[in-house]
Amino acid sequence: MVIKIAFFLLIVLFGYGEHLEAEAESMCPLPTFAVAGELKTLPKPDCIAVGDFDGDRLLDIAVVSAKERAVEIFFCLGAGEYSKPVQLTVGDDVRNIAVGDLNGDHRDDIILVSPSQRRLTVLISTPGGSGQFQIVQKISFDYSPDGVTPSDLDHDGRLDLIVYGRKFLGVSIAWGIGDGTFQRGPAVASNVTCATAAPAVLSADGFTYLAVLDWIGSNLLIYKEIGRSFRQWGVFSLSEEPTDLLCTDINGDGLTDFIISFRESQQIELYLSDGLGNVRMQSSITLHSGVPVRLYLASRLCGVKVGIVSVTTQPPAAAVISISDGNRFGTQALLQPVQSLSDLVVAELFGDTLSSIACLSREERKIVLLRNNLKSAVTLPALVVAGGPQTRGVLAVDVLGDSFLELAALSRAAHAIYLFHSKDGESFQRMWSVGVPEDPVQIKWLSRPKGGGVFLTTHPEGGFIAATFVDRRGERLRSLRIARGGNSEILDAEWNATGGLRFYVANVGPSREITSISCFDEIAPTKFVEESFSPDSSEIILSACIAGLRHKAGKDVVLLLQTKGRNVLSIAARGEKGNFVSTPVWKFPSPSAKRGSVVAIKQNSSQRVDSLVDPLVLVNLVSPAEVLWAFRVHSDSILVPVPRTTNGINMVDPASTAFTDWNKDGVMDLIFLNDRPQRDIMVARGMRNGGFHQPQKIGSGKDAGGIALWKGKGEDQFIVVSRNSTNALEFISQISEN
Repeated sequence: MVIKIAFFLLIVLFGYGEHLEAEAESMCPLPTFAVAGELKTLPKPDCIAVGDFDGDRLLDIAVVSAKERAVEIFFCLGAGEYSKPVQLTVGDDVRNIAVGDLNGDHRDDIILVSPSQRRLTVLISTPGGSGQFQIVQKISFDYSPDGVTPSDLDHDGRLDLIVYGRKFLGVSIAWGIGDGTFQRGPAVASNVTCATAAPAVLSADGFTYLAVLDWIGSNLLIYKEIGRSFRQWGVFSLSEEPTDLLCTDINGDGLTDFIISFRESQQIELYLSDGLGNVRMQSSITLHSGVPVRLYLASRLCGVKVGIVSVTTQPPAAAVISISDGNRFGTQALLQPVQSLSDLVVAELFGDTLSSIACLSREERKIVLLRNNLKSAVTLPALVVAGGPQTRGVLAVDVLGDSFLELAALSRAAHAIYLFHSKDGESFQRMWSVGVPEDPVQIKWLSRPKGGGVFLTTHPEGGFIAATFVDRRGERLRSLRIARGGNSEILDAEWNATGGLRFYVANVGPSREITSISCFDEIAPTKFVEESFSPDSSEIILSACIAGLRHKAGKDVVLLLQTKGRNVLSIAARGEKGNFVSTPVWKFPSPSAKRGSVVAIKQNSSQRVDSLVDPLVLVNLVSPAEVLWAFRVHSDSILVPVPRTTNGINMVDPASTAFTDWNKDGVMDLIFLNDRPQRDIMVARGMRNGGFHQPQKIGSGKDAGGIALWKGKGEDQFIVVSRNSTNALEFISQISEN
């Protein structure tokens, strides 16, 4: 049995440049989210909403489908459990839904929006908590409505309706009678392409204002209440096409503030009202992945702190964003619990006073419930750690310099490294992230002794390697780019004698062969010198790794070569002038392997291969045979093979290997992904002479982006697997494997 932990799709991003001030101010991490259930819906659902439809003070869920011309309701049974759905056929192609108590009976009612029929349908919940609804009115318009906002505009205790059309011009008011029916009022605007319309309080004059987002005109229009009508009062020009508007009181001064999302720049901006009819931009944040198209308020995202959630396209996901005490955007998180997110709702779904999220997928016909775990940390057997779209790798790192390792996952689509922190080794309590440049592929970590360090990421499409330095709180200190032509793979990194960064890179050719090895030394901040090693014309480098074979004399490059029909193990050591000199140390028997990998075991006081104190070097020769050779270090830094080789091992690459005493017998074991069609996770148990037993399967490696070892409480340890298809991290323990 394999324990799988659903750390779902949270990718936390940080802005660059102009957003550094906001970033430094708001380092409060986001909560983790766990998948708490799934609900199967009617075909092709278009929109989702929540409300207490039966008066039991639990939030029920409603979805609508234009294809089915129906609304489907899931009644909450408590603790995140829901009844079988009740389906109501309404006869119109309903594409949007809003809820509110329209008749004062303390049960929410439903307003359905049907653009093709140019009307709204009002459904009133019947008494007795039976979950039945009655159509009491259909309200027709001379334009196609796309959305509706219930609000008490005239302060008479009855909900009114703000009806607006996005493509077919119009904004109208329907005044509530109090029994669930409405009286058509005059049009507020007839020449506006309205993306959103909502009430606003802009001063202490007692009047109600109406905020209308004109998406084609790129304007925020303000209308002021005059009796039972509205007249245009102000126009705020926007720099580009907006996608949505959220009206809420961010700073608690009783005035309405505005949050607006934009398409081209992928920005979300926060504007504060001053009570004199003016608004000023307080903060902005750019999504590193996705175009924000719809905004939702998360009133209790981090306890009493407010946040927002935005539906995005490219990719279809949800961006979760915190807002700091200084009314600035802070941490971002990209959430993608379904492959095709259509809509979502943010509400206190679990009765814990925290904002959780219900995500709707039109193509998958389901709702995924994501529970906010701020108050109770998620234990490992129930944990879903989200790696986000295109999770490329996972590392166990020590950023905080404490006794427990954090998990760091790299997301290519989100351009971020996000970290999960555990205080007890049994659960993860919080998360935050570090933004990196676009299209990262590989991740490497180098820590400082007292916490903090540097993340190295490769960016082949941009032709550079990025180094992002962070302190022990996870805050970015500085970042730099080192230009590299073509594809590069980071082999290792260390601090040089002056405290600068030194890292080793394999430069990879179009056929995956290594064309050269480079060492970059930081001799001054942002200034590097490069030393390179290239093979002879008769040599092909199949694989390379870095090992400290000479103790304090520095690190060497260990090379697996193919030359003159033979495989050769060679060591390229740095000379006194910094140049590399290659020396062959072992020739493998014929026939020559066309593929292979070499990896060095990095040992510490808690991980040793019996009495061996020097690194162990492993060579895996593949095609035509599958043989693992183990080498130990003798005098003069010479590598010699241990007496026994192991057959049947075909490792994907050195980055997909890990070493630990998995079965706790005092001997180092090898954990790797095999390069077979099934891509299993394998363990080859170590022998006291330095060799390994035949490998055994301990889990599925299908679609794995990488593996890492994470140490839990006491002697507990887990293999962490990043999945590219589910964008999640999964945990395998020794107990679950047995």
